[in-house]
Amino acid sequence: MIDDWRYSTEKMEDRQYTLACLIRNKVVIKRSAYEFCADFISQGRMDYAHSQCEQHQFSCLDAIIMKEYYEWVEQNEETEPELTPMEGVDKVG
Repeated sequence: MIDDWRYSTEKMEDRQYTLACLIRNKVVIKRSAYEFCADFISQGRMDYAHSQCEQHQFSCLDAIIMKEYYEWVEQNEETEPELTPMEGVDKVG
């Protein structure tokens, strides 16, 4: 078992909820989405979101997550490289 608070059951559920929020809001899921989720949870931002919303008020949580996500994207200027096909290869598989 990994002995790291970031991988506790509660934090993994928070990470899962955060990723599901991005999916519900039509965010394209790629590496940057996972990086946001990891940063959001490890920096205690979900704890902050919970403190700002009444229990089980999911629309409030979603609004905070999406606001933080757009700020995070702006600060990190998503820099994933574009994938380009290899020369001489038409298809994979």
